[in-house]
Amino acid sequence: MRDQIAREGDIAPGRVLPDAAIITAALEMPRTKKALTDITAFTGRSARRHMGAWLDAVHRARTLADSELPAPSTPGEGPPPANRWPDRDPAAAKRLAAARAVVAALADEHRMPTENLLQPEAVRRLTWEPPAQISDETVAERLRSLGARASGRSAWPPTPLAKALDRLETKGIL
Repeated sequence: MRDQIAREGDIAPGRVLPDAAIITAALEMPRTKKALTDITAFTGRSARRHMGAWLDAVHRARTLADSELPAPSTPGEGPPPANRWPDRDPAAAKRLAAARAVVAALADEHRMPTENLLQPEAVRRLTWEPPAQISDETVAERLRSLGARASGRSAWPPTPLAKALDRLETKGIL
């Protein structure tokens, strides 16, 4: 439900409802609006606006068979938390810093939040495991494979990201 609302509003899912709220709701399985609003994250303006949808989602989840529930993600999928990168892979940490600066500059230019321009997870994955050959095409393909939203593609040409990663590689930082 959160992803659907985020797509319709072209906003980051975490801005619609934090992950922690979904986890708490899944653990507590509230049956009433009152019980749902007792979960702190469901008291925000955005969460209250969609209260009926959240409660419907919890009710639908309650009726699902175990085999229909999503499989838990396996630990180790994707990069580690960014705060551990300097120790685990200093070159990746430098790529991430450079990519974040590029995305922030583009977001400022387009007057939009960075996460609406390009999802932070796509930036992290791109910089943790960049393409073997850095080019506009390979960076664009990697971003597409990471699920970068189509609605933002016109605002995130891969050229600035490719140039930033290529500069690091040229300087021997990668």
